[in-house]
Amino acid sequence: MDAVPLYYILHSSNLYGTEKMALATLESLRSHYQPILLTPPGIVVEEAQRRGLSVQCFFSHFHLVMLMRQALAQHKKLAFMSTGVFYSFVLWAWNLIYRRKVIHLHMVHGGADEWRSYGRKWVLNAFPVTFVVNSEFVRQRLVSYHVKSEKIELIENFLTRKQVVHSPKHLPFQPEDRLQNIIVVSRIDPLKRVDLLLKAIRYDPRLKKLNFNIFGVGTELPTLRRQAMICCHNVRFCSYTEDISHVLAEADLLLHLCPSEPFGLAILEAMAARVPVLVPDTGGVATLVQDGVSGFQFHANDIKHLAQMLLDLSRKPMTEFNPIIQQAYSSLETRFSEQHCCAEYIKLLDKLN
Repeated sequence: MDAVPLYYILHSSNLYGTEKMALATLESLRSHYQPILLTPPGIVVEEAQRRGLSVQCFFSHFHLVMLMRQALAQHKKLAFMSTGVFYSFVLWAWNLIYRRKVIHLHMVHGGADEWRSYGRKWVLNAFPVTFVVNSEFVRQRLVSYHVKSEKIELIENFLTRKQVVHSPKHLPFQPEDRLQNIIVVSRIDPLKRVDLLLKAIRYDPRLKKLNFNIFGVGTELPTLRRQAMICCHNVRFCSYTEDISHVLAEADLLLHLCPSEPFGLAILEAMAARVPVLVPDTGGVATLVQDGVSGFQFHANDIKHLAQMLLDLSRKPMTEFNPIIQQAYSSLETRFSEQHCCAEYIKLLDKLN
């Protein structure tokens, strides 16, 4: 018997967290369903094909509408995961004609635009849609914009078993090691608050003894790069890199700065690389690590506390990080495991069988 088709519709063809999770989800579910990625052309296509996933590119909204019609015409039952309200409307409009058995999961992983990410989702309340969120923070944002709570399911992001096993690993810290190389993996946009790091260094110049490498692009990159050249010579902006795993494995600490991050996939990637993390105490990232147990936290948007935490960590014997790193790594085999999260998706999708 042929597997039920599972279409995942992306609005972007980048390789940020949303796109990475789409690929990981399809890859993990292909033993149960027939995964097909619908996406604009871009770098995500090459990565999907490298993973052996079927890809259909669309070049306009009209083209996507026709591809969705074709999918419903060809299959009597099928599943859709999508990230845009428009896609959901198109799906149910076509299904008024084709009357197929459809499961639709509307993926809400947050983003830079509050209204597009959460504010207009309530219009789908009347449709047979399940909203899938990746953190309690995202759930609460949806509820605050009047999405019905009973229509929301929480399934956290995860790394595939292959990612965890094959990710380059930092060696255990030794007594002679000292915190030196810190990285930030983030878009360089106002919402991400990368500026907090520069302000913390200006507040406490003792941080100039540490090296910071920032990987990402965005609207604030030119401005922050100019500021760093003037007053923070220990901060280097390295632009975007598709393969961050090797960079992570060479770092001593991953610093995350956004106070309203929906999840923060880079946190899990750092855990897989056996690198400790320092994150704000708000947003989705605050739920990923337990302070002092599986990572470290600072008071969100608090320049003084950020500076103090970085100085405190730089003074710690690095061997004290090893049990914290191990605790974080263990969570990739339990809470953030492919097996656990895949089982949660199957519970939602098995209504088709």
